[in-house]
Amino acid sequence: MQGEAVIRHLAAVWLLAVSTATHAFMDFELVLAEQGYYTGQELYTLGKGTSLFTAYVTAVYDADRTSQRLGPEYCVPRGVRAGQLADVAYQYLDNNPATRHLSAAYLARMSFRAAFPCPPAPR
Repeated sequence: MQGEAVIRHLAAVWLLAVSTATHAFMDFELVLAEQGYYTGQELYTLGKGTSLFTAYVTAVYDADRTSQRLGPEYCVPRGVRAGQLADVAYQYLDNNPATRHLSAAYLARMSFRAAFPCPPAPR
């Protein structure tokens, strides 16, 4: 009888761990969207064409390029310059005002995903 109780207890702990991990994974992107020093609104307010706006967006891109261990989230073609990245991010913020409360870095990343999707992997 005691052995069955231990097995039930271990099964309950395992189910709790799996459901917690699954929930955490599903909410990971939401957590990233809500964290950050600047919000999208603050970045948008800096204004397109300002050096701080361009520097921030370029820093997000550079940070992503150096930390893409699991594969790229987006594929920026060769020759795209900092000003074009800033244009893409500003246009995304301009077209999506309802999301500007989210992290500026997250929204910059989303703008790159939308503008520069990666080609499908070869079969």
